[in-house]
Amino acid sequence: MKTSEQNLELTVDHLNIRLKGVPAATARAVVEQLGSELAAQLARQEALVNITPQSSPGTRTLWIEHVNVGAGILGLQKGESSSPPALRRRIAAGIAHTVAANAARAAKKE
Repeated sequence: MKTSEQNLELTVDHLNIRLKGVPAATARAVVEQLGSELAAQLARQEALVNITPQSSPGTRTLWIEHVNVGAGILGLQKGESSSPPALRRRIAAGIAHTVAANAARAAKKE
């Protein structure tokens, strides 16, 4: 991922995605293409530009221990059905929000 002429190295040690009540085939379709949707969502996060380089020149590093995304975080109601693309966008937005919040906290500590 590029952020104003610098590379961003993002490490998430543990990612929980809970899609309770979502049919297995839909859940598989959601996660199969989650990476590209997540990259697009992360590219829109301004907080990621403010990460101080911690490794090689031109590379910014952000480490996140745990990201939790579930039906409650996604705003899904019990029994609500969503298409795989809609769920994928919601999940990616939830992850990107968590990453941006962590980046903002990291920037404030410096």
